[in-house]
Amino acid sequence: AIVPKTTRKFLQLLAKHGLRADAMHPAWGMSETCSGVAFSDRCSLETVRDEDSFVEVGMPIPSVSFRIVNGEDQPLEEGQIGRLQVRGLPVTTGYYKNRELNRECFSHDGWFNTGDLGLLCDGRLTITGRAKDVIIVNGLNFYSHEVEAIVEEVEGVEVSFTAACPVRVGERNTDQLAIFFNTQQNGWCDLLRLMKSIRETLLRKMGVNAEFLIPLRPEEIPKTAIGKIQRSKLRERFEAGHYQQLLKEIDIESANANTLPDWFYRPVWLKREASILLSELKKGTYLVFADQLGLADEVCTRLLSDGSQCVRVTIGTGFERINPNSYRINPTVIEDYRELIRSVNESDGSIHHVLHCWAYDDWSEEFADVDEFRAVHYQGAYSLLFLLQALATVQGEQSSVRLFTITSQAQLVSGSEKMCPAKSTMSGVMSTGALEMPWLQCRLVDLSPRSPATNAEHVLRELEVPKSKEIVAYRDGQRLLPSLVKIKMLEEETRAIPIEPEGLYLITGGLGGLGTALAEYLIKRFRAKLILIGRTSIPERVTWNNADGVTGKRVKNYMALEKSGGEFLYCAVDVSDLDKLRACVEQAEARWGQQVKGVFHLAGSGNLEQHWKVIDEHWITKENVETFEWMFCPKVYGTWALFKMIEHRPDALFVSFSSVNSMFGGATFSAYSAANSFLDCFTLAKHYQSHTKTYCFNWTMWNDLGMSENSPAYGREMARTMGYRVISKEQGINSMLAGLCRDHAQLVVGLDGGNPHLRQYLDTEVYPLSQLAAYYVSKVSGTSNMALEQQLFAHLEPNPARCSYVAIPEMPLTEGGEIDRARLVGLGTKAEQPSEWAAEPRSEMEQKVAQLWREELNLSEVKMQDSFFELGGDSLTAVRLVNRLREAFGCSLSVRTLFEMPTIPQLALALGDRLRQESNSGLGRADRHRSDSAQDLLNRIDQIPDQQVDSLLDEMAGNEFAK
Repeated sequence: AIVPKTTRKFLQLLAKHGLRADAMHPAWGMSETCSGVAFSDRCSLETVRDEDSFVEVGMPIPSVSFRIVNGEDQPLEEGQIGRLQVRGLPVTTGYYKNRELNRECFSHDGWFNTGDLGLLCDGRLTITGRAKDVIIVNGLNFYSHEVEAIVEEVEGVEVSFTAACPVRVGERNTDQLAIFFNTQQNGWCDLLRLMKSIRETLLRKMGVNAEFLIPLRPEEIPKTAIGKIQRSKLRERFEAGHYQQLLKEIDIESANANTLPDWFYRPVWLKREASILLSELKKGTYLVFADQLGLADEVCTRLLSDGSQCVRVTIGTGFERINPNSYRINPTVIEDYRELIRSVNESDGSIHHVLHCWAYDDWSEEFADVDEFRAVHYQGAYSLLFLLQALATVQGEQSSVRLFTITSQAQLVSGSEKMCPAKSTMSGVMSTGALEMPWLQCRLVDLSPRSPATNAEHVLRELEVPKSKEIVAYRDGQRLLPSLVKIKMLEEETRAIPIEPEGLYLITGGLGGLGTALAEYLIKRFRAKLILIGRTSIPERVTWNNADGVTGKRVKNYMALEKSGGEFLYCAVDVSDLDKLRACVEQAEARWGQQVKGVFHLAGSGNLEQHWKVIDEHWITKENVETFEWMFCPKVYGTWALFKMIEHRPDALFVSFSSVNSMFGGATFSAYSAANSFLDCFTLAKHYQSHTKTYCFNWTMWNDLGMSENSPAYGREMARTMGYRVISKEQGINSMLAGLCRDHAQLVVGLDGGNPHLRQYLDTEVYPLSQLAAYYVSKVSGTSNMALEQQLFAHLEPNPARCSYVAIPEMPLTEGGEIDRARLVGLGTKAEQPSEWAAEPRSEMEQKVAQLWREELNLSEVKMQDSFFELGGDSLTAVRLVNRLREAFGCSLSVRTLFEMPTIPQLALALGDRLRQESNSGLGRADRHRSDSAQDLLNRIDQIPDQQVDSLLDEMAGNEFAK
């Protein structure tokens, strides 16, 4: 059907590109009329209104006639709604060999019953609906009664209380299938199992997926006096949002893609000894920023004995060249770093290695104020910033440099160890520097303060490691690397959400987009009282109508919270100002007569919209301390102040919102990465050492909320390319609740585990590469694989292929008697023959393929043996899927491959083969991505001969689809 609102929106959007206001011509037709047989010439922005229910489709073409009749095939007067009948040259003369259907669809005087309802006015046709309960999904017709009959065959569904209806959600212009049913099953586990069975049955018997399954009590299903279910009323209630809360509960309980996508990871430290050591890597000139515990001196002594040159740098009040191998500089003055690099270059040539040991000490005191943090930063993160800038501007990019930052107590490897979180900001600078400076190799080595001799062994060992992750830790003599482990959230035990109903909670960033969304949720679900902390002052209410910019947004969010009916107090204070923070909390506690039960720390500085406008100012070579301090204010100093506020309340809940940039860095995001690195380490230390209800969530990218508010589309696309999935408001809040229900101090949310950019950070199995396998049934007992391999090797010279030979008892065949190669693929390269397909994906690649299938086909579950096209996939869906597969795995893939290998194991095998081939050929992913487009894929489909397409479709979908 033609939707008036959509028609007007289309015309309005394209008007600025020259489309005339009357360029659209609504039409009507169907398969049985061969094409459109009515066309309107009265559709324009002036004649169609948003509030119109229908759009006129015009007059019939020559040789075609319309009439509107009642249930007895008697013509009705103009303006009356009735059943549309049509006849004429283009109209079919009947259905092939189906007399019963012909009798039903043709009147006694030869008019064809279209099944549509409509009216005629001045000879012009308007379609108003369907005469029969026909549901059209993806262009295919399904009769309601047929769908209902199949659903009622499922054990557990009560007969005579099932209704199948087409529904539309939001702005969608196509129908989706909703099933209303009744069952005596009790409990969510049994109900979800039944719903899964209903979906599987519909897919298997009708090839249609039910988008919505809605269990109702018998009295909730409307019926007529004679017991007929009133489907129209169910549809009206659905589209009015009557079942929204029930659908949300189903989403949460089933943990489907609307609530808990498969995107959770947990940071871990894994024992990883270096596999390759190259002593020659240690040779060269070292610039050593010496510590006061003697570690740098011990390392230099051994390096000098091996023939390397060491230039020692200590902290002083200004630049001073003590001798050719010894300097002092002021760590707070960037010019001292430049003068240092110039002097060393002039005396000793290019610097090959840098050992930065200023953050190696035996820290033991808690910070008393923010100034003590800054002192650590100037020997840590800011020192690294100045050093990198000096190397880039003075020595330049001609010579590669290996930078080793040696720290102590900067990484929390075990919960019991002592830690100095202020040093953790250095890892954010290091990871970003490695991304932005191709001539720089960075590694942070974190040590426990031990004897200089012991730790010198670890440092010298790292100098011989050619390549490693950017962060390494040594504990008790073991070399440890950070990694991320995937979490099966739905398989873990849960506990009660640690949020008290009607409790008092504090939210920083409380009137920002993300803070407001969380506040509305806490008010609605928990009836929470809230203290909202923000930097923007709210003007007098009489001026609100004139507020714009940031202030206007905050006023709008304030009004939204007022409208929600919740109780809240907004305080415009700097979250790092401990005294003012305490004053706000004391005011709120006196107002509501209870203590603050917890803190949600969302505050941050800046957003992507502004960042992209001035991006060139934030490359690490141009970054400044002011930007770092701006970022550190909420994330570092604010976090410290919040914990000082609750330091004597160990049972208080503390939830921090961090970013994946703390782990992976981000080009032009050095300050942001450093700030979040502190947030991670500080909150983890508190979780294990004082406040056990402290949790940290590292998000990828929220959809138009928080840092991402008003970010450009290319920013979101870039994030997806890097493996960062965009998180909706509902998904984010549900993911937070899921994390709080489980025992994880830190969760990373939103990663696409199949993305090639993330593989190095994940503790996952290696993607399988395809290999050649030969399966055979031996007629002679005792035939060895070795003998076969030798014979074929000689036969294939000079280009022999590596091949695995698998003996099987009998060759699997298809129904047509041909070898079933798909089942052979499932056998692998071992002489084992499974009785059936693997029930679950066997590799992360198969998991990713299955996930994309579910998303594109709108299915809650797919099986390994399912064919993409039998599940409802069509050519357009295939194009979309292939495009997403190519983006996810970074390799080229044709739609033709999906036609030829339409199951998950087959497609995963093809992807593995493409990855291997393109890895060998050295093709760059970015170049391929730019050169390919959806149009290229469509062109490839067009190049497949029609006969071959028909043959493929027949083979995959079976005879019934071909008919």
